[in-house]
Amino acid sequence: MAYVLCLTLCTNCNKKDDIISADVYALVKGSDRKIKYYKNEVLHILEDTGAAMPSDIYVDGTDIYVSGTVNGMLKCWKNDVEIFVDNTITNIGTTGLCVSAGNLYISGYRQPNALEPLKTPFYWTNNNRLALTSDPVVRASTSGIAVENGNVYISGFEQIYLQKPGSHIPKYWKNSRESTLPGNPGYTTGISVENGTVYISGSVNSKPVYWRNGIVQKLEIPSGDFFYETSGIAVAADNVYVSGTIGQFIGETRIIKPVYWKNGKMMQLNITDTEYGTHGIFVHKSDVYTYGYSFRQGAGNSFIYRPKYWRNNIEIALPGDGECVSMLVK
Repeated sequence: MAYVLCLTLCTNCNKKDDIISADVYALVKGSDRKIKYYKNEVLHILEDTGAAMPSDIYVDGTDIYVSGTVNGMLKCWKNDVEIFVDNTITNIGTTGLCVSAGNLYISGYRQPNALEPLKTPFYWTNNNRLALTSDPVVRASTSGIAVENGNVYISGFEQIYLQKPGSHIPKYWKNSRESTLPGNPGYTTGISVENGTVYISGSVNSKPVYWRNGIVQKLEIPSGDFFYETSGIAVAADNVYVSGTIGQFIGETRIIKPVYWKNGKMMQLNITDTEYGTHGIFVHKSDVYTYGYSFRQGAGNSFIYRPKYWRNNIEIALPGDGECVSMLVK
């Protein structure tokens, strides 16, 4: 049963000039393993069995869609009401959600078990599951989905774990037709389509990049011994935004900072902690929203995670523990 709680979000800035009229929808993955999201300061709990994994949130007009898994099975909610579950297959992970012309699209994969690194890619149109490969030897995963003019675009990567553990080949599918992206080893982290132009975020040779219609675009990186990750991509007013992190070791201390790139130029975000992760980026009007989490060492070998997002350069903490895994602003 879904239910709603009213809470107050915490921000390090409370000037009147920073108050905006947009609605912020933030999906949070916490240690309680519930399906839950915030609409501004109101918490909506959709599933509280303690066996759930939230994935994505999407708003189409006044309708709010949420996808995730419960006991390894795909579920989807519309306006806090469950609308379908695929109970014909288990061990599912989902990577993207969008709605176009009233139809629901979800990208995902199946992983046979926690010890099996190889995955099989799928996507769903409404409640119909479609495989992206019929070759039992090929193992691949998805990382995002976009739909424009009835065409379905899915980013992903092929896993070549058996030949070279940890390596991937970046790919995308248009209407289930596979294309290999230049850059090996490489992987993808998100996709956006604007007027037929396909933008995909990812990494090539451990460096942050995005592809524009299959052509690699390098992202600015500072000189020095750093490591990088990208996590998502958005396109607005012909500007390309890519979210990610940049990290380095200073002595024995690891510092990981949240960043985003605008048209290839890196922007560092304000931080109040030392280690961060990001899950994606969204642009609303002139405001850039980067979302993710901070984390720090807890007791023993455990870590404490805090869900956060940034509006432009302002860090905003969501209540409780966990990670902000998906966000949309209307």
